[in-house]
Amino acid sequence: MENGNQDNKLRLINRVRKEALVRTAENLIYAPDWRTAGRALRRIMNQLKGIPSAGEAEDGRLWARFQSAYQIYLDRRSQGKPSNRGLRDRGAKLLDQIQQREKQADDLREAIRLAQSRVVCFQEKSRDIAPGPHQQAIRDFIDDTIRRITADTRIKQLELRELDRLIAELGDQHQEG
Repeated sequence: MENGNQDNKLRLINRVRKEALVRTAENLIYAPDWRTAGRALRRIMNQLKGIPSAGEAEDGRLWARFQSAYQIYLDRRSQGKPSNRGLRDRGAKLLDQIQQREKQADDLREAIRLAQSRVVCFQEKSRDIAPGPHQQAIRDFIDDTIRRITADTRIKQLELRELDRLIAELGDQHQEG
């Protein structure tokens, strides 16, 4: 069980590191200096590849976010100076990003709600277990599961706050454009 906790901690650390890199990449896509931004994005890509797994689902989700940001950067760079059409395209892309982020936020809200209901269920089950040495092992397992679900819920809540901030930021950009 100790090995599992260590693996979960490492995955969490890797997830946080990758999340920070992806956020940095997302902030770079509208940088005015394309050459510097391109170098930074390539450096971030290499760093992401070098960080061990944060879990298959998390790796996929974070990589998709990075690819989306990188593609926006490439599209902007290939367009050169934005014309009116470029501004309309940027507005459409911003709307698309807002919709994607809102979908992610909704999914996170649902995952948080489900995790919180599971914690309540596990807490109720733990109270119903009779005393005894074998039952104590079951209670310990349930308590450990509750701790893991609670930690995962906290991470999801942080992600949700960050997503809400990003949605608001994208909305502001869209209104300015």
